[in-house]
Amino acid sequence: MSEKNLGPKIYGLFESGQIMAYYKHKCFRSEEQSDPKLVQKVAQKLARIHSTVIPIKKKSNFVFNLFDNFYAEAYKLFDIKSLFDECNCETLKAHDLKQELEWLKETIIKTDSPVTFTHIDFRGSNIMVTESNDIMLCDFEYSCNEYRGWDFGTLFTEWGEKWGNLIEIFPTMRLLGHSLSGISRNR
Repeated sequence: MSEKNLGPKIYGLFESGQIMAYYKHKCFRSEEQSDPKLVQKVAQKLARIHSTVIPIKKKSNFVFNLFDNFYAEAYKLFDIKSLFDECNCETLKAHDLKQELEWLKETIIKTDSPVTFTHIDFRGSNIMVTESNDIMLCDFEYSCNEYRGWDFGTLFTEWGEKWGNLIEIFPTMRLLGHSLSGISRNR
């Protein structure tokens, strides 16, 4: 990612770590998310990540393993049905969570979304806005081939969030459409 100017410049690699450039920056938060030029730059960087071909296994299973592992771990550690009762989770009590997860997996497969190289942790704290208003991405340690929607979902899950309080300022379709149209031209 360093060679593609998507991640920090790497000065040295060794068995237990690496030496990378330091960038004075701020994280990509609600103030930066309202800047159409920065949103476009973020979208273009994400498109470049998704168009990168890495010689690793192409089959996606990260998201499905995550679902299965979380489900198994939760039922191993907790009496889930009692928690549903205790917390008055009527919707969860009325549905079979395992069936819902299976439905979600089938739906993801049916969408036929492309499996691309993905960041996996594509969120504001891993998107640096440098002093020169450039975008630099960091924390690629979980990157792998996965459904590209994972990165979109991760980014938009915290869109507009201020110190833990979600506020309703998701990008307008005009703003998002403008950003995405710039991606296809610049691929």
